[in-house]
Amino acid sequence: MADELRQPADEPTPDVTARVALIERSILALLVVGLFIGVLTIVKPFTTAILFGAALATAAWPMRQGLVGHGLGRGPSAAL
Repeated sequence: MADELRQPADEPTPDVTARVALIERSILALLVVGLFIGVLTIVKPFTTAILFGAALATAAWPMRQGLVGHGLGRGPSAAL
């Protein structure tokens, strides 16, 4: 009966399994944070251009909608 209660030598103990899971999650979190920092580093020089383009698109949207309403296609009205 005592032999039945023992864990096989191949299976890790629950404490080791929990520790490995914690290490894996920590590494994954560090990789995600590193990826986020890398993306921000690359996008940073383009923030002014992105914001300017967003302002132009917002300002030109009513004109585009009017052109589409008058029968001009979506593609040509966007090009204008």
